[in-house]
Amino acid sequence: MSTDVERSCTAGTLVFVASCTPKNAQDGVDYDLARVIEVQDSKIKVELTPEEDPDHVSFMNQNEINGNESEVNNNNNNEKNEHEIKEYSPDKVFLRNPKEVETNDDLTTLSYMHEPAILFNLKLRYL
Repeated sequence: MSTDVERSCTAGTLVFVASCTPKNAQDGVDYDLARVIEVQDSKIKVELTPEEDPDHVSFMNQNEINGNESEVNNNNNNEKNEHEIKEYSPDKVFLRNPKEVETNDDLTTLSYMHEPAILFNLKLRYL
């Protein structure tokens, strides 16, 4: 049985991933920006992207994936950068909203209304 995230994720989909589990109720969960590489066997393989520039990754050469790191082309300046590759269960992956609505003041316009999307919206708007 597949989840909504598994059905909606394809290579290149921008997502949030839960990077840690809180030790107690007062600790929050950290979320990282990522791009889906592939979905298979109830696992979603993602490439973590730099938070300051989530669109930095514009092309991934699948032949260059080595273990937990990969080299990625950057179309802007043709440099190669290493990004971390990780696998997550679908319950740790949250779909990102389209760019057009990510910074809207009205949160009801968000396509996906979950904690990481709301926190990211507030971060983009106020920080």
